Amino acid sequence: MIEFQNVSFSYGKEKTLGSLKNISLTIPNGQVVVFCGASGSGKTTMTRLVNGLIPHFFEGSLTGSCRIDGKNNSDIELWQIAAKVGNVFQNPRSQFFNVEVQSEVTFGCENMGFPREECLKRCNEATKQVHIENLIGKSLFELSGGEKQKVACASAAAQGTDIIVLDEPTSNLDVRSISDLGEIIGQWKSEGKTVLIAEHRLKWLLPYADRFICFKDGEITADYQTNAFVNLFEDARRDFGLRAITPVVFEPRENVPPDDMIFIEKLSFSYRSQKMLDIEKLEIPMGMTIGVVGGNGAGKTTLFRLILDLLKADAGNVTINDVDVSKSEEWKKFTGAFIDDGFLIDYLTPEEYFYFIGKMYGLKKEEVEERLKPFERFMNGEVTGQKKLIRNFSAGNKQKIGIISAMLHYPQLLILDEPFNFLDPSSQSVIKHLLKKYNEEHNATVIISSHNLNHTVDVCPRIALLEHGTIIRDIRNENNSAEKELEDYFNVDVEEFTPEENIPEQEVEEPRE
Repeated sequence: MIEFQNVSFSYGKEKTLGSLKNISLTIPNGQVVVFCGASGSGKTTMTRLVNGLIPHFFEGSLTGSCRIDGKNNSDIELWQIAAKVGNVFQNPRSQFFNVEVQSEVTFGCENMGFPREECLKRCNEATKQVHIENLIGKSLFELSGGEKQKVACASAAAQGTDIIVLDEPTSNLDVRSISDLGEIIGQWKSEGKTVLIAEHRLKWLLPYADRFICFKDGEITADYQTNAFVNLFEDARRDFGLRAITPVVFEPRENVPPDDMIFIEKLSFSYRSQKMLDIEKLEIPMGMTIGVVGGNGAGKTTLFRLILDLLKADAGNVTINDVDVSKSEEWKKFTGAFIDDGFLIDYLTPEEYFYFIGKMYGLKKEEVEERLKPFERFMNGEVTGQKKLIRNFSAGNKQKIGIISAMLHYPQLLILDEPFNFLDPSSQSVIKHLLKKYNEEHNATVIISSHNLNHTVDVCPRIALLEHGTIIRDIRNENNSAEKELEDYFNVDVEEFTPEENIPEQEVEEPRE
């Protein structure tokens, strides 16, 4: 049994996002419980109390107690808690201790003192359960974000703990992998495990969850059994961070200029003799918004890193406005990008980082502040004015900082890798509108990758489907016509995973010239 007894917590000395206020909650053994709410509402903080990262790792002001089977987590060592609680974090990189898949999956078992034979047995069972047998023997450094997330799930499964905590586990997963994860959670539930999940995407959890507990500003606003939660699905979507059934539909732009912004020819890249990308030809016109989709490990992020000259191609070339990215840096003047939080300078505050980015492009402090105004709804009072460093923000708010910084100098080319990851549904809706407006107002070329098919279909009049590093389909998306083709390929209902809140266009400010 997990018991929260009058728990209050704030990071640092002042009240910050993610703080909790007088939480009292009991979770019986064997329940699957979902913590939901907007970014910064306290979901992740709840998981950190259960796995002992608070107070043993994250500093702050804590009153009350979180108890597991009657023992206060504050009074026992972190390694003792780890013997009871398995974890899957938002960013799987933060929990890895090894460089190879099998070693990582067995790491927890070895720390718990299991014999080598038992560790390998558990590893084999866990990798089969998560469907990553093909990753055994591979380096973690050559895996996609989704594949790393699956390894983290396998590591938690192999430990065999009675409690498993997952913080935004679908953030890096494609739709097939989300379905696989659902089956895994169902298996854990049948074994009598207690599963706690902090998550924005909720509909996929309905078959498995026993309770949905909703947070706002560090307080529990609702605690529903699943049946009751389903009945309230439509009426309570704004309060719970849910999405409406009808997606926002953006019409594809007409009369796109024919000039190519990006031209890719015979581009290939391999890692340790394994071919990760092989694109014969890809042309992206000026002013086009294009989505890149595919399963985990399909090559989406690799493609973006090659476009941005962050990886050296084995063969072929990428040109942006007739500039070969490997031979000149002129393209950087009109390009903005955000791949992951490695792009951020985490020892700065968001304001300091925005001013730094602005200075790189010759913008005065006053100009930066003016350009931030259209993003006020997107920031939702959670980014600026917080008096804390970027490294102390939630994954969702780091995502916001990265996206804003990429758009701050009004680039002609904007590249965003999984921009909807870690964001609550309201923020996802806002950024979709902002991207559309930005594309229209600046005639900018926008390239996004996403596992979230619904968002991709909504935003992109053209979609490139990657499989094993190769573009197998280049789909024109008129009036969401690509939806059926993608559903057939991924064998899912596009809207099943990502129906979203409809925010009126007039409520979203437009980027200003």
